[in-house]
Amino acid sequence: MKENNERRQYGQSIVLVAVALVALVIFAAIAVDVANTYLHRRTAQNAADAAALAGARDLARQLNECIENPDCTIEENFWMWSSEIPIMEEMNDFAERNGIQDTDGMPGNYVNQNVVGYYLGADGLRISDGENDIIIGATDIVHPDARGVEAVAASLAPSFFGGIIGLDGISVDAESAVIFEGACSDNCLIPIAPYSRTFEYNHCYNIWNGEGSGNFGWLNWTLQGNTCEQGGGACSAQCLEQNLNPETCNSGRIEVGDWVGGTVGDNNSKGIRDQLDWYIDEMEPFSVPIWDYTNEGGGCGRPGSGLHYHVAGFGRFQALAYQLSQGGGNAYNPYGIDIEDCEDWGDGPHGGNRITGEFLPWVEGEGGDCDPFGSVIAPSVIK
Repeated sequence: MKENNERRQYGQSIVLVAVALVALVIFAAIAVDVANTYLHRRTAQNAADAAALAGARDLARQLNECIENPDCTIEENFWMWSSEIPIMEEMNDFAERNGIQDTDGMPGNYVNQNVVGYYLGADGLRISDGENDIIIGATDIVHPDARGVEAVAASLAPSFFGGIIGLDGISVDAESAVIFEGACSDNCLIPIAPYSRTFEYNHCYNIWNGEGSGNFGWLNWTLQGNTCEQGGGACSAQCLEQNLNPETCNSGRIEVGDWVGGTVGDNNSKGIRDQLDWYIDEMEPFSVPIWDYTNEGGGCGRPGSGLHYHVAGFGRFQALAYQLSQGGGNAYNPYGIDIEDCEDWGDGPHGGNRITGEFLPWVEGEGGDCDPFGSVIAPSVIK
């Protein structure tokens, strides 16, 4: 009798162990599925971020091209000059590079069912036709009120446990929204004058945009009430040294639509180079006014006379190297930047004068309704 009881207990133990093993396998499969889903969720989020930034960049390019075209008006005939196809191609290309599956066998084109884009207004909300949110690609006409892009990227995470019950995988979606946060005003600016154009962030440029005879792209703040008359006047090297100093903030606050004065002369004194060296050595970015046109004057820009630049917006710039003295010397390149690999910004009218660096993906300053585009905005991820 005792032997039979032991056999029954042994049989019951086998059943309990089998049930426990099944439970452990199920829990292990669920744990693997959760970890795998989390991994795909992170991949989808990276893809959505990349797609939204890429789409917003191309939207900014098209808006900027319209602004620079005298025959194009955003409010009236932007639809004649714009196209949704390059926006969709950029979004799909960058989403696919970041792990999203292509759906038509032609990577990088404008078709991908796993990527959906929406237009965003200046308030960061999706633009609607009154009933539905407008999807990028629905009409091939870029919406004139678009000031940003939202991307939704979809991915299918394989499911080990789901496979047991007939599921192919777990659907994972991620969203990212990018809007143009243009600064309508800024202060503590550095007296360097880049010309307005579309640029890529974290991309190397050689900038030096003097306009008019004798102007090498330096500025002065006489129109802002800072005459800086010491050492030879507002356009002297000594004054420029002071205006480059990050502790002086001589520019005061400048707004889009204001004018700034141009400075005559090469101006490559040791004091000027020391100030530029500090920004480069300390990897300290600075804000610069970006201009779109001048008053076609000449000489030192002062109230009532000289060359003046019209401010279209503001950019945040990290200097990495420079070449002054019209390319004849006074070069500083501590990081070994290959200047030839950097894109030239402007026509280089004054020999080899240039400041080399990268624009950063944000602009300091105060927002408003000045509605700057392209080179004077900072795409900002808001979701």
